[in-house]
Amino acid sequence: MKIRSTTAAIAASAASILLLAGCASGSTPSSYQAGGSAGGAFPVTVTHEFGETTVDAQPAKVAATAFGNADFLLSLGVAPVGMPAASWGDEDGDGYLPWTLEALEGLGKTPSDVKLFDEASNAADFEGIADTAPDAIFGAYAGLTEEDYTTLSEIAPTVPQLETAWFTPWRESLAAAGKLTGKETEAASLQADLEKQIADATAAGGWEGKTFAFYSYDPSDTSSIGFYTDLDTRVRFLTDLGLVIPDSIKEASAAAPGAFYTTISAENADKLDDVDIIIGYGASDTLQQLQADPLLSKIRAVENGAVVTLDSGIESKGSTIAASITPTSLSIPYVLKNVSPRIAEAAAKVK
Repeated sequence: MKIRSTTAAIAASAASILLLAGCASGSTPSSYQAGGSAGGAFPVTVTHEFGETTVDAQPAKVAATAFGNADFLLSLGVAPVGMPAASWGDEDGDGYLPWTLEALEGLGKTPSDVKLFDEASNAADFEGIADTAPDAIFGAYAGLTEEDYTTLSEIAPTVPQLETAWFTPWRESLAAAGKLTGKETEAASLQADLEKQIADATAAGGWEGKTFAFYSYDPSDTSSIGFYTDLDTRVRFLTDLGLVIPDSIKEASAAAPGAFYTTISAENADKLDDVDIIIGYGASDTLQQLQADPLLSKIRAVENGAVVTLDSGIESKGSTIAASITPTSLSIPYVLKNVSPRIAEAAAKVK
């Protein structure tokens, strides 16, 4: 397969790549389910943060790197030859989130058919990826450095984050997966289906037009409360549901350009009076803790009890519910089924 990949600077050491490639096994399963689509027209070119990646023929084996990217492949009928082991929300410790495993098995594959990469530290598992001998590497939602991208590109043509680290929206990730694998028609059809599911949930939920903030609360430090900015994919997905980012969060986001997370001092909690619903990471008693705090209890959403808490692992190893709020083409239906009722309950408390 002929690959043309361009970056602002390609300067990786060939010797180090040969060392990685030397670890590659001689036989790995095909990424595609038997009888699957023959794919679209090639060559295709995907534009991304570091340049362009062109693939001249449909890749037979695709590896995924970084959180959630395997979901986009699986939702298009492409079983990756390798993917990161789930390190957050994996409650049974098998390395898979439930929607990912269900999709894999739906393609007639088993966990033994897939190599799980160790990316718990958010670093690409170069040796693990090389070991799968992929024809392409997909990481449209990722935080790869240009050096990471250069190294991966020496293993196989690589699609990293499309514009900015960790800020690629789910629609763009899905479209990029469809383009890379020759399944653009399937990707467009799936997006339309997900859009309908989102619209139906919004129509039934009673939260449309309500303002929200996506928080992360640390009970060991009540001097501030943290919020994800309006650039973050979690926040942008909640706007898909018809929720609205209030001025207080827009202003805090503007004060932290390029950041996905910022904090507001507890002394300035009154700035959040324009927030109807608070959604985010905490523990089962987080609302009670917020309501007992002399400053944070003054936030209107806290006073009303309009708080949706997604267990972030403060009390346990991890939470599938918490992991699901990062949107992928497989996790979105899970959110609509399991998180939407919580948002509807909070919306009913808004005063």
